[in-house]
Amino acid sequence: MESTAKLISPGSIASCTDICKGRNRECIDDKCVCKNGFFAFNAASTNCVDENECQDGYPNECHRHATCTNTPGSYTCGCKDGWRDSDSSAKLGTDCVNIDECAEGADDCEDKQLCLD
Repeated sequence: MESTAKLISPGSIASCTDICKGRNRECIDDKCVCKNGFFAFNAASTNCVDENECQDGYPNECHRHATCTNTPGSYTCGCKDGWRDSDSSAKLGTDCVNIDECAEGADDCEDKQLCLD
């Protein structure tokens, strides 16, 4: 295995951890790799960029009635208006259930109007 240690100045050696600082990289098994949620455009790249887990076609855990919000190295999900997290939802926005505003009395209907969810 090739070491990533480099001479920075005469007599000093930088460790993999020193070389990998910043740029969304980390040192694993004496090699600089992109942190989770980041990727490099090619093997020669020294910068890792954020992976957009919310882009169309990207497999994320957000429910189809949730909004996905990309964050550096990750993402969050949140149920859209008219929906809420189910009681069994361990992670927000992954199991959204319809809110029946009529049944809960949270609608804007007048007394003599028919309320439809």
